[in-house]
Amino acid sequence: YHMVAAAQTAHDTLPAPAVQDVHDPMRAIGRILAYHNPSRAADALPLSARIAEDRISAPITAVVDTEIALDLLRTHDVPVAPYAVARTSEHLAAYTGAWPTAVKVVDDDIEHKSDVGGVHLNVPSAQAATQALQEMQARFGGDRRYLIQEMVTRGLLEIFVSCYRDPQFGWILLIGVGGLWAEPLATVHSTVLPRTREAVQQAVDDSVIGRILRSPRGRRLLDPKPIYDAIEAVCATAADAQHALTRVEINPLVAEADRWIAVDIVMEAARPVEPTEQPLEKEEVVAR
Repeated sequence: YHMVAAAQTAHDTLPAPAVQDVHDPMRAIGRILAYHNPSRAADALPLSARIAEDRISAPITAVVDTEIALDLLRTHDVPVAPYAVARTSEHLAAYTGAWPTAVKVVDDDIEHKSDVGGVHLNVPSAQAATQALQEMQARFGGDRRYLIQEMVTRGLLEIFVSCYRDPQFGWILLIGVGGLWAEPLATVHSTVLPRTREAVQQAVDDSVIGRILRSPRGRRLLDPKPIYDAIEAVCATAADAQHALTRVEINPLVAEADRWIAVDIVMEAARPVEPTEQPLEKEEVVAR
C-alpha cells in the first residue's frame, strides 16, 4: 500500500517528461528496494512492483482484427474515415469515399506491413487502387483481405489517445500530442478512465492538449467539443465489458477543418472479438 501511495505521489508531482504513468515510479521504487537488498529475489518484491515490472515482458493479448476493430469503434461513435474491405478488385466498388486512399493488407501476422510492400499510400483513383491490390495479391498470395480507406491529410492537430486495462489499477486513459511527435515530445498525461462527460473534459483540460485548446491560436482554430466527443467515445469503447478489451489506442486522432478522424488504430482483447451482427455502411463517415 505504501509503495503504491508513494508511486502515485511521484506521478502526481513530478514533471510529465520524468514520469509518464504511475508504473514508472513503481518500477523505480522496486529497483531501489532490490538494489539495497540484493539477496532478495525479484518475486519477493511487493506485488505492485512485480506487476509494474511484468508489464514490460508480459504476453501481449490477442490483437483484434482490423476490420472488426473499425466496426467496433464505429458502433461507439468513434469518428473514422470512410473505408471498405475487399478480397478482389471487384470488391473495391464498395468504397464510395474520397480519393486519395490508403490500400493495405489486413493480416495481423504481417509485422511492419509498409516494409514488405503491404501498404500503398496516396492512391489517387479506383484504377490505381485496383493495380495496388493486384500487386499485393501477387506478393502475399492466398485468400487475403485488403483495406481501402480515405487518406487523412495532415490536420491542425494530431492527438495520441490510448486506453489500457492495467492489472492493478484498472482502466487508464493516456492523452498527449500524437503522430510522429508522440514519442519524442513525451507529453502523455495519464488518469483513471473517465466515466462521465465532466471527467472526460477534466482529463483533456489537465493534459497538454487542454493547454493547446486554451491558447489564443487554439481557441481560434479548434472547437473543443468534438475532441471531448471523440475521447468520450473511445473511453466508452474500452469500457464495453462485452468484448473484454485490454487496449484501445489511436495515434493519431486528427483534427481537420471540420472533423476529427481516427487514423491508426490498435486494439487488443483478452479473448477473440466476433464481428458485429449487423453489417455497417462502411462508406459513411462517422465524424462530429
